[in-house]
Amino acid sequence: PRGAAPGPPPAAPTRRPKGRRGSISSESIDARAGLDLSSIPFVPKSAEAKVRIKECVQDSILFQSLDEKTLEAVIMSMHGRQVQSGEALIKQGDDGDFFYVVDSGAFDCFVKDKEDAAEGLGALVTQYGPKTTFGELALMYNAPRAASIIATADSTVWAMERNTFRKVLVAHTSTTLLQKQSN
Repeated sequence: PRGAAPGPPPAAPTRRPKGRRGSISSESIDARAGLDLSSIPFVPKSAEAKVRIKECVQDSILFQSLDEKTLEAVIMSMHGRQVQSGEALIKQGDDGDFFYVVDSGAFDCFVKDKEDAAEGLGALVTQYGPKTTFGELALMYNAPRAASIIATADSTVWAMERNTFRKVLVAHTSTTLLQKQSN
């Protein structure tokens, strides 16, 4: 109410002790509702960029069975991002927020085991270059990032936001399963 004396200041946010993670929650997706392509964000890009992205994703097991309209929506949902050499694009243990397509540049993938938890990046397990993709596991399984991805050269990636990725995959997978069940 107007003129009332202010109450006590809000309590400071409490910090959880390090160690066990809290749960990760993502938006609920109704697999039976199908995919509404109009709900997918549209990011303008050049014809050349669309061709490069399509070359990367069309052979991916995740996207190879998408129809042309859905594949176009996936491509148009991605936004470009410049990554400087030495920059950590993904950090092991963080929440997954994007799926990435490498347009140019190079990345190293490191995994540290529980014994390495406090020091360094861990072991180099693979490298990514143009026309490769990464970041899908944390999005698919709603789990923390399983590796750290560090740029080893100035790079350009295309990024698809978590909710778009999940909408496309859940709707497509459920539609495919329903079609197989009805045959």
